This record gives sequence, C-alpha cells and structure tokens, in this order.
Amino acid sequence: MSGGGRREGIPPGTAAFNLIKEDLTSDRPWVRLLYQRPTLVKRAVPAMKRQTGINRRTVAGGERVQAFVPHPLPPADPPLVLDERLTGLLSEATAALGQLAVAGAMVPSPDWFLYGFVRKEAVVSSQIEGTQATLQDVLEFEATSKAKRPEDVEEVCNCVDALTWARAELSRPRGLPLSTRLLCLAHKRLMRGVRGANRQPGAIRRSQNWIGGTRPGNARFVPPPPEAVPRPRRSN
Repeated sequence: MSGGGRREGIPPGTAAFNLIKEDLTSDRPWVRLLYQRPTLVKRAVPAMKRQTGINRRTVAGGERVQAFVPHPLPPADPPLVLDERLTGLLSEATAALGQLAVAGAMVPSPDWFLYGFVRKEAVVSSQIEGTQATLQDVLEFEATSKAKRPEDVEEVCNCVDALTWARAELSRPRGLPLSTRLLCLAHKRLMRGVRGANRQPGAIRRSQNWIGGTRPGNARFVPPPPEAVPRPRRSN
C-alpha cells in the first residue's frame, strides 16, 4: 500500500480503544454536543432573498453542465445588514457557543476528544468521494497496519494527516496563515499515494471537476470552471 508504514494509533481491544468507540455512540451530554453534531438553534430561519452565485454553462467530459460560480464575499446584493432578526440569531449562536464551551469542559480528556473527532470528520469527508471505510476500520489500521478496505482507509488517514498538519501550521508562531499556499500543501498531503495522486496534487486545478455521480452529467454538484478559480483563490 502506498504511504506504508505503521501509523500511530491506539491498539484495538485496549481500554482506551474501546472507550473512544463507546464515546462516539454514547448518549452522554457532552458527546451529543461535540461528537454527534446537534442542531443547537432549531427555530426555523426565514430564507433571505439573496442570490449567492450563478450557474454558468460549461463543458466537462464532453457534456454540457451547469457549474456554480459563487459571488465574492462579503455579500453585496443585498448587503449584509444586522437587523433585529439577524441580531437575535447572532445572540442564539453566541449562546450555543457557550453551551459548547461548557460541554468542552466536561470532556474527560481533550486529547482523546480530538483523536476521535478528527478521525470521525475525516471518515465523513472521505465518504463524499465514495470511500466505504468506517471509523473502526481507521482505528484498527492505525494500530495494526491492516485493514479490510486498505485503499479507502489510506484516503481517510491522509485526510487526518492533512488536518493535523494544517492545524499545527496555524498554531505555530511562524507557521503558515490561512492562505492558498496552506491549502495547496494540505491538499498535497491529502492526495499522497491514493486516487488522484497523479492529478496535480497541491496545485490550483486547471480542469473541470465535479462532486458525486459517475460523470459531470449526473454529478450532485459542479464547482466553478477552472478559469473562474484562480483570481478569487489566489488573491488570498
């Protein structure tokens, strides 16, 4: 398997390994708040009449598709105004952050929380690309270097590695800021030794891509055409 070698992990069958697995599915209050992505603000929010972008006709894979091109930020049509309704929602969001802070203080070990949370996020993110690996697959692979779906698990582990590296860079006094360079270097780590490793990893794309589906014509989402990408992304 590409990118081989044993990865740091918690051995299966140990108390720590079983505790992480138990935490991810338990009904403890702090687990519900932190791991299981609750909707803290459940009140229906009226939709604003705002166009966030346009659909542009383009050709991808020999098919004509509608690619979504977002408008620049901050919003301009209409401009973002903190009226009474938005101010109320902002207050609710601030209160929700306070709940998360309380839940964070209840976590027995921040290191264990980050260990499980980052890997769960990596599993969910990788599933967008069609991987079938589970969190248990990832934990067992990190501990034993063995997996039932080695290619899928490798993609998830690359995602963990990219996230860990990016967080470390952002926290270092002389590390990279949130920038195109940081994202490109993280993407290079993400694609190391897996599907797409030969498709310009770590570089701004020069061809049309899509998300979901087997081809552009049945994709769930078609991002901006390559000519619409460099200017807004490289300005940062």
